[in-house]
Amino acid sequence: MNTLQKRGGLDTLDAFSEEFDSDYWAERFYSERYVRDDDEYDDFEPAYRFGTALREETDDFDADEPDLKKRWETVKGDSTLTWKRAKDAVRAAWEWSEDDDDESDSRDPSSLE
Repeated sequence: MNTLQKRGGLDTLDAFSEEFDSDYWAERFYSERYVRDDDEYDDFEPAYRFGTALREETDDFDADEPDLKKRWETVKGDSTLTWKRAKDAVRAAWEWSEDDDDESDSRDPSSLE
């Protein structure tokens, strides 16, 4: 059963989660295992935004991946990343957001390092 519940307004990056922390992802960008030497953060930021927003929509990334792949083409904006390249970044942000489910509303991203 597909657990993804597409909600109105989440088809553009502007509508994605207010929890997204650009500074956190920019600071750790080059230490992520999926980042190549010639990659640029700006190309990955939409993937991080998407993953953060997905925490509100799905509890099972793997089961929903076929739908997420389709949606990536709609939400990626100017990013040149294919789903294959973006997927790990989307998942990283989704997992990072999951860590916050058990914490208070005031999250400190540095505490997750």
